[in-house]
Amino acid sequence: MIRTLACLVALSAVTPAQAYSTNTVWWDEDQLPVRIELVRPGSEDLGEQGTEDAVLAALDEWAEVGCTTLSYEFLGWVDETVMFDEIVQIEWIEEGWPSAEQVAGATAISVDPEAGRIRDVNIQFNGEFLVWTTDGSNPYASPMELDVGAVAVHEFGHLFGMDHNYDMVEATMFWGYTSAAGGVLSWDDKWGICWLYPGGVDECQVDEDCPDSPYQDYRCREIEDLGLRVCEEIYEGLGGCCSAHWNNCQDVLCRVHEPDYEGYCTDFCEEDTDCPPGWSCESVTYIGEPMGWCVSPLGEEQPCGEDFEYPGDDDDSAGTIDHGVEVIPVVPLEQGGCQCSAAGEPRGAGWPLALGLAVAGWRRRRGR
Repeated sequence: MIRTLACLVALSAVTPAQAYSTNTVWWDEDQLPVRIELVRPGSEDLGEQGTEDAVLAALDEWAEVGCTTLSYEFLGWVDETVMFDEIVQIEWIEEGWPSAEQVAGATAISVDPEAGRIRDVNIQFNGEFLVWTTDGSNPYASPMELDVGAVAVHEFGHLFGMDHNYDMVEATMFWGYTSAAGGVLSWDDKWGICWLYPGGVDECQVDEDCPDSPYQDYRCREIEDLGLRVCEEIYEGLGGCCSAHWNNCQDVLCRVHEPDYEGYCTDFCEEDTDCPPGWSCESVTYIGEPMGWCVSPLGEEQPCGEDFEYPGDDDDSAGTIDHGVEVIPVVPLEQGGCQCSAAGEPRGAGWPLALGLAVAGWRRRRGR
């Protein structure tokens, strides 16, 4: 008998758990490389070649992590989905989407319960009610625009054995969709995939070995229990630059303004004294709950990135992230600051599209 594990991308709330987490099943060594097919015609928004490029880039995010032996093989395009053929098939549904409009995608993992072994995976994305882009998403657009990398990398994490992360908003496997920044693997994501498929090589020896990106800074860090080094994202703290298209704030709190949807990273607060001098603590609804966040009185004059220094800091960091191993300073991107447009109404980029996980029965396999 075959059981199915369904991973849904939806607007739904989930109960918090610990980071990082893995599914109870993943690919056995003799099943690598994982075989992948795309089902025609792909996404109407991206076109066939755009769909292929975006999917392969999302798969590479996982397969190219240095410390993992995970691999995949792209077999090409097919005309229809075939069940239980031990091949992963990925398709966009442009008409007749079988779920709710706000569900962005679904991953069905079929498992042999006796052997605890994956037999088939089929992944569908909602092309009927959502707009897919590779240029960064705008969650305030109508219909909603989603960055294909942010959603696909998350879904492919489920494909390869990763479960939701409820503690680290900067992780790709965080339960909520937070924008294009979600398409870049965090330290925690890499740690999890290397635990599932260990035995790779160092990604880096020094910080300079890591990618040079205009949107993202990195540092080289060792995963101590594996003895291998990987490139780790550095996230924006209070005052860092952000937008609806690229939200890399450590707490996912980006105060943006229409019409450009650009702004600055902020922090939770309960009263004005929790914020920098002169800033105020204003009410905001975050994932349906009343919260408070720090707001600058300077509007479009508020400096961002390296131009902003939190009062009282004794270095050039904008905050810290606790990864559960050590406290790491968060260094702003070296962009020379940004203009935080005050035109229009302020909007919170902090409410995420939740990535819900629905589970049907399957047999638990032993962990490594």
